[in-house]
Formats: sequence, structure tokens, C-alpha cells
Amino acid sequence: MGPAARNGPNGRVRVAERRAMVVSIGMDTPWMAAWVALSALANGELVDNRAYPLPVIDQTSGADSLVSTPAVRLARSQDEFANLWLSHRGGPNSLPGVGFQTQPMPQLDFRRVMVVAAFAGEVPNSGAFRYVSGVKQGKLSTIRLAYQPMAGIAAIQGRPFTFFVIPRAETKVQIDLVEGQRIRTVAEFGALEKKRN
Repeated sequence: MGPAARNGPNGRVRVAERRAMVVSIGMDTPWMAAWVALSALANGELVDNRAYPLPVIDQTSGADSLVSTPAVRLARSQDEFANLWLSHRGGPNSLPGVGFQTQPMPQLDFRRVMVVAAFAGEVPNSGAFRYVSGVKQGKLSTIRLAYQPMAGIAAIQGRPFTFFVIPRAETKVQIDLVEGQRIRTVAEFGALEKKRN
């Protein structure tokens, strides 16, 4: 007859045996929970699964980007943003009065923010992107955008863009496009590697 059978169906002996094992290695029950949590943290397994909003801090839109194909890009560093801005506005050799000469690159603190840039490409009807939602949960940040053509205006060909400045997330970033009732993922960016001391 096993210990659980000798002491009833509630398995008191099993609990007592587990407790004795924990005590025998020098840990009381409350310390065991802390030890498990700290060892998981050391292995990078402990993840905060609460949802945190990623609100828009600032944004800018226009219809004169040099990016001629639909694209969504993410910049989490000054270098990434400089490359993004170069493809958007061109360099010193761009056409006079277009791009680089008319709009300098904004200066941002990438320790605190990141930039999501959405480009519609060459379209017959200009418009802008709308920020639907942004949430960081666990190891994933999800940004949802929607494109809105300008209503009631004669067709104006352009290359619409919208830049969103939002709080920095070092997680994997997924960007979805909301099209009516349909939501489709248009871009994914990997999590940033943690710096080891």
C-alpha cells in the first residue's frame, strides 16, 4: 500500500514528502518560490505578460516621400533612423527643392522612443496612415495601422507616408494593416539582443 493510500485520498504524505525534500536542500516553501523565479529570470524565461499600451507621442504625414513602393519600416536607433530618412528624403544630391533640402531629419532620443514609418508607395489618391493601436505584451509588441485615402478630393497622385513616434520596445515588433474587417501582418522585426556585461 502506498503512502497516499495509507493517509487518505488527499495525498497529505506526498505534500509532506515534497516539503521534506525542499527543507532537506535548505529551502523553506516561501524561499523555494523565490528561488524558482530567480533561476527562471537568470535563464531569461521570466516574462511580464501584462499588456502595456504604446501610444503615439508624435506623428507627421505627407504625400511627397521618395519611397515609391508600399513599405513599413521600424527604427530603434539613430543609425537605423538615418538610413530610413535617407530613403525617404534622399541625400544632398536629391533634386533641388525636393526632400533633403526642405526637411532636416528630426532629432529623437532612441533610448526612449522608436519610429514606425509607413509608406503607401505611388498611389493615384493621396491619403495618410492612421494609428489604430499599439500594445506591448510579453515578448511581442503589436502595432496596427490603417490607410485612409483622402475623401472628397480630386485624385492627386502622390507617395503618402506617415511617421509615428512611439515608446521604445525591445521586444519583437509585429505591424499589422487593418483593411475593413481584415487584419494582415505586413512586417515583423526581431527582438533586440540584450547587452551582456
